[in-house]
Order: sequence, then structure tokens, then C-alpha cells
Amino acid sequence: MEEQLSLQSNRDFRALVEDGASFLPSTLASRHRRFEEFFRELLSAAERGLQAMFTQTYGRLYAQNARLFQGLFAELRRHQQGARLSLDEALGEFWARLLERMLPLLNPQYQFPPEYLECVARQGEALRPFGDVPRKLRLQ
Repeated sequence: MEEQLSLQSNRDFRALVEDGASFLPSTLASRHRRFEEFFRELLSAAERGLQAMFTQTYGRLYAQNARLFQGLFAELRRHQQGARLSLDEALGEFWARLLERMLPLLNPQYQFPPEYLECVARQGEALRPFGDVPRKLRLQ
């Protein structure tokens, strides 16, 4: 009798634990989906805000180079969706491409060969043309 009560108690306890814990995976999955959705909304809002601000501030100059920024946001979305790309590499590539675009725009009196621009882009971290902004963006 004592053994049967012990077995029954053990079964009852296990059933309670399983019932109590069964909501946990679905709750975590639901919250994960909501976080992912919230993050996608934030990313889209940031892209729209940047586009509006840069369009107003830089006009045609931004419009001619908007694909560079759109590419950055596409990379951020891929990273957020679980692509195995390095966020540091994506940001590094963005800053390198931005430098390649900015150098001729800021120095229209010179003609830069593509090889020179590629070389400058590869040396971007050492040159630090954007100051501390890339590091701060990585941290954020």
C-alpha cells in the first residue's frame, strides 16, 4: 500500500510538473516571434527615417547613392533573420563602399581610378575617415 501511494504520488507530481512546464515552450516561441516582429518594425522605421532625413538633407546626391544604404539595411535584415554573416563584416563593407563613393564626391577636382578607390576602401579602418562613428555603430 505504501509503495502504491509513493508511485501514485510520483506520477501525480510528474504530471503536475509536465502540465506546468508545457506552456513554457509555446510562451517562449510566442515571445520570440513578437521580438522578431518588433525588431523588423524598428529596422524598417530606421530605414524610412534615414531615407526621409537624407532625401531632405542631401536631395539628389542621396538619391544617386541610396542603393548603398538600402544594401546596408538588406544586410541587417539578413543578419536578423539568422543568416550566418558577420555583422562586423557587413558594417565594414558598408563603410568601405561609402568611402569609395564619398571620396570622389568630396574631391570633384580629381579623377580617382577604381583601383585607387578600392585601395582606400581597404585602408578605411586605418584611415578612420568617419572618425569614431563606425565603432559606435557596431557597439549599438
